[in-house]
Amino acid sequence: MWARIAIFTVTALILAMASRSPKGLMVKVASDALQEAYDKGAKAKEVDLTAQFHELLMPPTIVDLPEIWSSSKHGAGSETGGDYFHIFETARGPLAVVGDFGGRGFQALNDLKQLHQHLAKIVIYDPSLPNILSALNAHIYESYQGKRPFTCIMVEWLGDEMRYANAGHLPAIRLNKQERIRLQVSSGAVGLDPSATFIEEIVPFPARDLLIMYTDGVFAKLTNDRNRGVEEIESFVDKFSGGEVNTLCHRIFDCAQPGMEPNKDDSTVVVIRRQPTSASAASEGKP
Repeated sequence: MWARIAIFTVTALILAMASRSPKGLMVKVASDALQEAYDKGAKAKEVDLTAQFHELLMPPTIVDLPEIWSSSKHGAGSETGGDYFHIFETARGPLAVVGDFGGRGFQALNDLKQLHQHLAKIVIYDPSLPNILSALNAHIYESYQGKRPFTCIMVEWLGDEMRYANAGHLPAIRLNKQERIRLQVSSGAVGLDPSATFIEEIVPFPARDLLIMYTDGVFAKLTNDRNRGVEEIESFVDKFSGGEVNTLCHRIFDCAQPGMEPNKDDSTVVVIRRQPTSASAASEGKP
């Protein structure tokens, strides 16, 4: 068993250093190695292996683009592992997605891999948020027959505006020096209804505004109640709102998970700042 784990670890290190290899290939090889480790009974290292897989699938903890600056923190759960986060670079600019696909063990990670690969194909051809969600909805419903919902938030920025669609996920938070605003759910979860429609909301989002997104695993140690969990996250946002982006992200994550026991559910916090130079340039280019 430990020999298999050592092989996986070496494989992961080689993949991490192979910067010239396509990321899709990296994810496939890592998932194949992870499957082998599970098959050989490496359950004692399940959380570590899950964390390594998520590290390959998700973007770096710091993403610095002309349009946005993002800080994220993720923790692998000891029982469930369906959190998803990615930033796609499209023709219209960055498209951020935070979601939760649920599931347990290797099957949850394999499902995430397939979801990511399909979503990556969709965003290339149609950057419209409702259209992306509709195409993804058809794919997930066909694959799981309405038994596997995917809750998510999709966000893009155009000038001094932010466009988002919240499909059954927890409300995001828009933060600036003047106010904190809860961005409510706009549609149902993806994959439950083949005829579902998804609504795009548009809100002001000038330079230096912050967007905070998170999954329910973040507050799972504090409460099992969804509304109470959202309020807990908002209280941490208020408490640490004076910090810079990375500090705010890590303080929310760490303070919402007290104690030394590992979380049963995986958890993700993402804080994104609108870059000042890009927002101004985009506004000037409007007709």
